[in-house]
Amino acid sequence: MAWVPALKVLVALAGVYLLLPRLVLAPPRTARGALDRLLIDVIRVTALLIAVAHVLVPLQLFQWTGLLMAFGACAFWFKLRPAGWTLAGMQGRWEQATEALLYLSEAGSRDGNDRVKQKVRLWWRLVVLRRLRPRLPTSGTALAAGLLVPLLLVIAASLVIRLAYPLQNAAFVPSDNYVHLAWTKFLSLGDLFHDGIYPRGMHSVLAVTSTLMPVTSFELARFAGPLMNTFFVLLVYVMTLRATRHAGAALVAAAVVGILGIRPEVGLADYRQIGTLPQEFAVLMAVAGLFMAAEYVARPSRDRLIYVGLAAFSTSMSHPLAAGLVIVGAGAIGVTAAIRSGRAVKALRMWAFCAAGVVVGNLYVVFGLLFGNRIYGGVTDLNPVASEDTHRAAGSFSPMIDQSPLAMAALVGAVIGLAYGIHRLRRGHRDGGLAAALSAFLLLAIAVEWSGDAILHPWYAERWEELVVALIPLGIGLGLAPLAELWARRPPLTRAAAHVSVGVAMAAGLVVALPPTIPHPSILGVEYEASARALGRLMKETPRLTYTVVGPPEWFDRVLGSGYHLQLIDFADQLDLSQASDPGFHLPIGTRRIFVLDEKNPFVYRIYRTAGGVIGARYQDLEARGELMRTVDEWIRTYSRFHDGVSIYYEDDDIIIWQIKHWPSPKYAERYELVREQ
Repeated sequence: MAWVPALKVLVALAGVYLLLPRLVLAPPRTARGALDRLLIDVIRVTALLIAVAHVLVPLQLFQWTGLLMAFGACAFWFKLRPAGWTLAGMQGRWEQATEALLYLSEAGSRDGNDRVKQKVRLWWRLVVLRRLRPRLPTSGTALAAGLLVPLLLVIAASLVIRLAYPLQNAAFVPSDNYVHLAWTKFLSLGDLFHDGIYPRGMHSVLAVTSTLMPVTSFELARFAGPLMNTFFVLLVYVMTLRATRHAGAALVAAAVVGILGIRPEVGLADYRQIGTLPQEFAVLMAVAGLFMAAEYVARPSRDRLIYVGLAAFSTSMSHPLAAGLVIVGAGAIGVTAAIRSGRAVKALRMWAFCAAGVVVGNLYVVFGLLFGNRIYGGVTDLNPVASEDTHRAAGSFSPMIDQSPLAMAALVGAVIGLAYGIHRLRRGHRDGGLAAALSAFLLLAIAVEWSGDAILHPWYAERWEELVVALIPLGIGLGLAPLAELWARRPPLTRAAAHVSVGVAMAAGLVVALPPTIPHPSILGVEYEASARALGRLMKETPRLTYTVVGPPEWFDRVLGSGYHLQLIDFADQLDLSQASDPGFHLPIGTRRIFVLDEKNPFVYRIYRTAGGVIGARYQDLEARGELMRTVDEWIRTYSRFHDGVSIYYEDDDIIIWQIKHWPSPKYAERYELVREQ
């Protein structure tokens, strides 16, 4: 049942983001409904998990007991203390709980059972029913709930599209997933900046979740990405609905990003929709924070400014470029706030909170350098300005706009949304400020993307385009908002039903005209699917830290913390056939069981990246990899003729995984230069 691990990840993330805030954080005072509270909790919990991880890991306290103590302290400070609880009062409640346990322990007698039953009946009547009856659906609420069915169908379709590839493939695509899996494990092992200084926001969330919940880091790295990107679909729906008060426009926007997102007409990279990547995680946090900033434009509140700062902090702690999206968005929304209010105070306040979040979110660089770490190789060149060699002239308005009709529709929609928001503001509707702010944000982001080809370094320009493409559905939804005026005089539920009907018709038309596609980016893989699946099986069947795998670098990321790893290159270079044919020679590897990968058909791939940022030319080049595998195959087959304990653990048309059982001698192994990685 391939869907069981995905369900485990869903339950684990739900436990972290739904249960944890109710245990350790006070209810948000500015939430305007269940979806608002969910979004606020996502912002608050993400910032909390990142902060807790970055405190506990350097202190070597990152384990479930340390996390429970940290969350207990947070619960007292953020939830119990504002409610009037004191340490003395908590001690009194502990004594009451002890007395209650003693009371229940005496309930074995007939009188005791009667007292317990009486207490339960009283609690059910006075507590449960009193809270439940006001929430029982009426005809109106039942109709409103029925209007959510199309949204649930869009969310379900979006999730199916994004889960299709991970459910069928144990091998990660893209290869970056292996890097982030290793970094998540290193956090759990107490190493904050393994391989160099790089933001560890997403990794902190995954590490805390895998420590507290019955789910592995591998399962999270495999399925958290599709769930995260599906939540982004819901976020787009909420933003569009709140800005336009048009459920149909919001439904179309959600369908564009969720169902049609990976089509070229929209341009979201398919591998980024199925991968667990910090860039997408940072975009999610950035857009959530900017939504709170736009909400502040409509309804100023100190709490919303705090949420903006927390989201900016989480964004900066997750990806170095996504912080630019926060800066640009806060600028557009801040100017909108200044125009709306007639003074710049709100805009400056917005900038202050956003800037504070970005600054605090980048302090990890300072602390990393102070403790002697280096900048991660992937972001060593921090100069975003194009040089003479890398300059690209902007030959068109925008490659993104020219190649995507829906992107052009989003641009037009943002202009319409800006005019519509200003119109609603003049008529006294506060939600008009939200529509105007989001439209201005989108227009400024597209303007930066247009000029980026001529100004920015190509790497930064390409990444910025990826960030802006995710906003296309928002522009489409904002452009459809004026349709709401057609039913402005109808009763609320009738108007909502009409809006949803229009949205369903338009979304269905788009899906028929542009049939959705399932992501299948196999070209970005780095190993055979059978190899990844067999490795996962042997990790489950073999006791922890009792085996060594001899394989490519991605196997190190998989077995880190569970077993030992030896590079195939080291294995092939440092052992010769004379040793293999010597009956007195034993492999100088200090574990009882050894598994060696041997590819009959060398794996061909386009890109390769390891946790250390090292490109292995002998793994990447087809001819060199073929020669490496032939050397390994000849050595293993020779060794098996002169030694016992050699067998085939797994074999198919492409690979063989050999299993070697021997009695290890650590002192014997130390005489050789083979390095055992943990």
